[in-house]
Amino acid sequence: MNNKFQFENGIINEVKLYLCRPSDRATITELYHIKDRNLTINYGGVNELSFSVPYAILDENNDTVRNPLVDQIYGDFIVRYEYKQQQEYYIITNPEYVMDSSGNEQLNILCYQQHYEWKNKLVRALKGTYKLYDPAGANGVLNKTLLTQTDWTVDYIDSSLLSKHRTFDTSETNLLEFIFSAIETYGSYIPFIDTVNKRLSVYLDENYGRDEGLRIEYGHYLKSLKETDKFDEVVTRLYIYGNDELSIYGLNPTGTSYLENYSFYMYGYAEDTQGNVIGHSKFMSDSLCKALRSYEKLLQSKAAVFSGYLSTLSGHQSTLAVKKNELYGLQNERRTLLDLKDVLIGTGGDVTSVNGQIEFKQTQIDDKTTEITDVNLSITAVNNQIATLKSQLSESANFTTSQIKEKQFFTKEKTWQESNITKAEDLLEQGGKNLQLWSQPNIAYECDIIDIIAALNVPYDKEKLKIGTVITIYYPRFNIDIKAKVITIDHDIDGNGLKVTIANTKDIKSGFLKIKDLLQRSNTTSTTVDMSKHKWDLSTENNTQINDILNEAWDANKRAIEAGDNQNYSLNERGLTLKSPTDPFNYLRGLHNIIGFTNDGGNTWKNALTPNGLVAEVIKGKLGAFATIATDQILIGSTLIGDGLINSSGAWNTAATQAGNSVQKNTFYNGVKIDSASGLVITRSDNRSRSVFNATDGIKIQSSTDGVNWVDRLSANSTGDITLTGALTTGTGASAVRVDTNGLYIGSSTFSSAPVRITPAGDAIFAGTIQASKVNLTGGKMNINNTFIVDELGNATVSGNVTANAIAANTYISAPNIVGGTINIGNSNFTVGTDGTVNANNGTFRGSINATSGTFSGNISSTATISGGILKGATIEGGNISVATDVEIGNNLYIGTKDNASGKRIWFTTGSGSAVISYDRTNNQINLSAQNGVKIDSGNLMINGYRAVTTYDLDSHVAKWG
Repeated sequence: MNNKFQFENGIINEVKLYLCRPSDRATITELYHIKDRNLTINYGGVNELSFSVPYAILDENNDTVRNPLVDQIYGDFIVRYEYKQQQEYYIITNPEYVMDSSGNEQLNILCYQQHYEWKNKLVRALKGTYKLYDPAGANGVLNKTLLTQTDWTVDYIDSSLLSKHRTFDTSETNLLEFIFSAIETYGSYIPFIDTVNKRLSVYLDENYGRDEGLRIEYGHYLKSLKETDKFDEVVTRLYIYGNDELSIYGLNPTGTSYLENYSFYMYGYAEDTQGNVIGHSKFMSDSLCKALRSYEKLLQSKAAVFSGYLSTLSGHQSTLAVKKNELYGLQNERRTLLDLKDVLIGTGGDVTSVNGQIEFKQTQIDDKTTEITDVNLSITAVNNQIATLKSQLSESANFTTSQIKEKQFFTKEKTWQESNITKAEDLLEQGGKNLQLWSQPNIAYECDIIDIIAALNVPYDKEKLKIGTVITIYYPRFNIDIKAKVITIDHDIDGNGLKVTIANTKDIKSGFLKIKDLLQRSNTTSTTVDMSKHKWDLSTENNTQINDILNEAWDANKRAIEAGDNQNYSLNERGLTLKSPTDPFNYLRGLHNIIGFTNDGGNTWKNALTPNGLVAEVIKGKLGAFATIATDQILIGSTLIGDGLINSSGAWNTAATQAGNSVQKNTFYNGVKIDSASGLVITRSDNRSRSVFNATDGIKIQSSTDGVNWVDRLSANSTGDITLTGALTTGTGASAVRVDTNGLYIGSSTFSSAPVRITPAGDAIFAGTIQASKVNLTGGKMNINNTFIVDELGNATVSGNVTANAIAANTYISAPNIVGGTINIGNSNFTVGTDGTVNANNGTFRGSINATSGTFSGNISSTATISGGILKGATIEGGNISVATDVEIGNNLYIGTKDNASGKRIWFTTGSGSAVISYDRTNNQINLSAQNGVKIDSGNLMINGYRAVTTYDLDSHVAKWG
């Protein structure tokens, strides 16, 4: 099988190793008299390089001599690995001097990638919640550890990490183990190490490595194959917990603290569009598979409903928190008023006003309590909806007893707890990803293959084998036809051996765990060095430094473009591709309408230039008018982008190394001086104004006419008092606010033109509207447009209408017109209703009374004349009654009383004539008399029922007048 491939010592000669000094990595010598070279590359771990140095070698005369390398190699020295354009630095650990049973002597060397040196740094007492990396500040895990403790930098961080936070509580560990474990806590991310430039990148696992088309099969590269299926590690029910027993219970529609995934055991089961079973699982019954699929669809259909409930509940809970805080504030204000009332009572003061305030405050408290009750009712209603939904999604409501029993066999439980996660949302997201990985067997393949790296006649395939690359393994006898990532490449350089390990899931510590024991040894250090200076070179002019940094980056780009070295290009149906063999992850591809850039080997194209504009994760450059760059921050508009972007403190007070930047006492720096008496003093060049800052006097801004005697214009002392001499102005035009000797005026910089003016004498002028919940004016007078006037005595003159719920007056109310409402005087003794009804228990009317009708339950007395209309059914006493027309009497007419001795008369007067009907009480007789006699024209004259005179002879029997 091997005769298909051609080998020579080309690869052996192309791989070169160099011994370097540890301080500056300068080359000492090439490692040429060595053997047994082996390179192991671990996915997301630490690569290993090993070789042996024989003590005895043959010189050019074929004489046996001592190998000079034996005396040049020491622990902690650096080895540079070179293969074509590739370079990598390794650090030597614990050289072994060995003599075997045959008496052969050699020095065995094991090296690890140079970032293994991180193990010599300690991370102690790191507590708090951080992002992995803060590109605009210092509040990131890498910022606080790697960037401050080493000379390593950060190159690329996947953008999804920039918004994730984790909580750490680290007592003590080494930096190497901490960084790798910290990256793992944020999710499925892997580190990529650039030892040449000492840079760390962190990629999302799914974006690292791609399928280059490499295929390994029997008869084609494959020499031996071992498959390991780890069924004992399968998890179908994952209990998920975070920091302080944080759970996903509140976010899980099922109301449980676990997630389930039975997809592996359901594999093979299928249904057509009508729900008919057309495929079967090797593990589960069709009944259980159908129930699980239906349950999954139900969960998906209710996800939006549940999310809506949670959103509503969150809104109510936020409102409740606000209203409770408002209630606490009102209760505290009421307690303050009660304390004030106690003081007034103790001092004999008037409590009328404070009682009113307490009553009003209690009303506000009652209203706020009602609002809180309403919110609690809303929360209860949403919780009831959630409880109903969880009941609908319960296992018992969706599976039969037999299905539950069968399902229990496939339920493999595990608890995953990540104490660095403090948000339930992050916990649910990461727990779901973990279950997706763990719900199927972890299948690993160890392949012993032809050394295609050294083979001459496979130039294309050798470039496809890289760590993290997806390759195809095909071996039909084992039913193996899979694609998986390469997680280990073990290359026997001198023996033309190549072993590859692939797996269907990532174990970030697959290589890291192999050296974990080495990391557990005791580490001590007594020196802490801040190595962050290399990130932003510090000086007193950081804006210039920023420009220099940007320009340096642009110059580097320019040099790289102009050099154009080591460039591979291809032009095909996929477009124009430009890449470098030394930088496989970063390259360009151009199509007819887009130029894309990748930094993960073509898995994603996060930076692109399109006809619609620039699409990019990070924009670097001079941002122009819409951005402001300060010494330690960047402002986009009014938004602050990160504090501590530049750590400038290191450039101060280091007289020994930066004497030019140190500040000397009693020395002026552009008018700025620090002395022991006055503190910090900043003086203008003409010596007419200065500012003083110290711990005794606080802050002072002073002026002087002679440069010797200084007058405080603005001062702030340690008690918080601020004193201003002169005018205070803010804003201009209609937004101006000014305080000077004229007073306070708002809306104009000229006092007489300001719409709001308050003088030192207390006069206030407001051209606009005054809105207040309470106004108390003592003394003075008020005049509003001459339509509402209150004088010093309290007399109010109102030209318009007065509308009020009640009007109280100690003396009287005078008004020409009262419109609307009712009148109630003397506790209902006199009332006027809205319909005009007047009720008076007593009254004296001196004018005319005009009415369409009325009822009098008592007597009506008049000393004058009652005239007009008709009087019915009442007693009229006293005075005269004058009727201009007729008097109609329904039944009886009573004149006088029985005890009245005077005669009673009814007079008839008209013109010059008169007649009278009188009653003679003495004789008890009725007398009729008239000026021209009494005449009965018709009928009979009856006396006691007897006819006395007929109408015929009436004229003869009735006496004449006179």
